[in-house]
This record gives sequence, structure tokens and C-alpha cells, in this order.
Amino acid sequence: MKTTTRIHTNDSDAVIIGLYIIFFIYFSVNRGKSYRGHHKRTIPLCTYKTHVIELTTSDLPWHVLAGITELTLYYCNFNCTLLAVLACYVQSLTSLSLVKRLPNGYPPHTRPAYQGGNILRMYQILVAYTTQNPIDYHDAIVPLHSFIYTRIIIFLFGTMGPSLSFSKNVNSPFVYAEAVFGGALIAIGHCTRPSAIIVYLLLVHAVGRVSTFAGWRAWVGRTKKPPQDPGLLVKILKFVGFFKDHEDWADEKVASSHETPQIGNLPMDKLGHQYTRLGFEG
Repeated sequence: MKTTTRIHTNDSDAVIIGLYIIFFIYFSVNRGKSYRGHHKRTIPLCTYKTHVIELTTSDLPWHVLAGITELTLYYCNFNCTLLAVLACYVQSLTSLSLVKRLPNGYPPHTRPAYQGGNILRMYQILVAYTTQNPIDYHDAIVPLHSFIYTRIIIFLFGTMGPSLSFSKNVNSPFVYAEAVFGGALIAIGHCTRPSAIIVYLLLVHAVGRVSTFAGWRAWVGRTKKPPQDPGLLVKILKFVGFFKDHEDWADEKVASSHETPQIGNLPMDKLGHQYTRLGFEG
């Protein structure tokens, strides 16, 4: 693999790599624990006598490995190779798989915010591979940094208030939804083309509209007598996570606190708890 000259816009290697180092320390102190219980899924394999044999699996390890591979290739100044394309697609497709079961935030907005970025990256990495232009490769990689920006925003918003409980603040659906969308906008803002943010916003809007339409079609088919098949397209959209089929298609409520995996309870989160209450003791 040949090396290439990397470019910069308003992104800084020192800042971005520094943020990843901070997250690595956070992850290490937590001894590898993460808020990933809802990322696991159970797949029925077969039935033995009266027992169903199931496989519990998760796309998260592949998602993380692919992301690390992408960043390593890019920051080691390699050209955009087939390995980079493969890593991007694994990272993006596993992200789509993880997001379709994501209960945090406000799902009708949070899911499209993730999905729009994944679609944008899968297109941009093909452009980068075709042109072998460092500018295009840069624009395919920088949206990845939304991961770290999202976590920074969660911490900042979670320690702002309105309560003195860090756990209550960070588990607000508003904090998570705003952090995901804000982190994506900051990361995509590093792209060389100003139109990247506009394209991202249009993709998020399009995904949201398609999700609503597909949910409506599924609801219409289910409520007819006799129930009707919603069609292959709607089934595909449901499978990839564009919508969840509800009794009332237009009433997808924010997940209640007992349904949403709680965050803010790992060892390193003590810093957030202490900082939130800073100046209010006594």
C-alpha cells in the first residue's frame, strides 16, 4: 500500500487524536465495560426436542474493529485501498444494524441522524477509491469522528444541568439526540466541501420521510381486514432498521427510562458526577 499526502481543513490531528486518547483512557479505566447490553441479539438456530437453540451475537466488535482499521490506515498515510473500502462498509453496515435496535434518544430523529451519515460515508469512500484523491479520502474519513464528538457533547450537556444528578441529565433523551446530531454536524463540517452538511441534512430528512412512509404502509396493511402484505420494499426497510412497526405508526414515543439502557454508571463516570455537583456542595 502506497502512502499519500493527507490534507486538513478545520480539523486538527492533535485535537482529534487527543480526544481518542482520552476515550481510550476512559475505556481502559472502565476495564473494557461499555453500555452495550442492547447491542446483543439472539438468533434462533434450530429446535432440539422442546428446546430452541439460540445464538447470542453482537455486531459491536466488528463495528469497532472496522472503525479502528479505517483510522489506522488513514492516519498512517496510506492511500484509499480496497481494505479501506471494506472497513468502511463493515463499519457503516454494522452501524445500521446496531442503530435499528437503538432505544436511546428520540428514535425517529436519532436513527436517521446515524443512518444518514452511514449512507454518506459509503458513497464517499467509493468516490475516494475511484479518484485516489486525498481530498475525497479525507471527506470519507472525517465523519467517523462524530463518534468522539457525540461523547464529548454528552459529557458537556450532562454536566450542565438542569439537575445535580449526572445520571439523570445524561439519560435524558434530549441529551442523547442532540449529541448524536450535533456530533455528526461537527464531524461533517470538517469536509472540504461546504455542501457536505447540506447533503447530510437532506439524507437525514429523506431517511426520516421514508421511515414514516414505510411505517404508515406497514400499519395500513396490518389494520386491513384481512391483513395485507405491505410489500417487499417495506419489509426490506424494516429489516435494515428504517422504522419499527408499532400499533400506531404515528405514535413512536420516546423510550421510557425503564426501557432505555442507562448510562453514566461506569467507574470513570464518577468524574461527571463530581463535576456536575462542583460548587453546589455545602
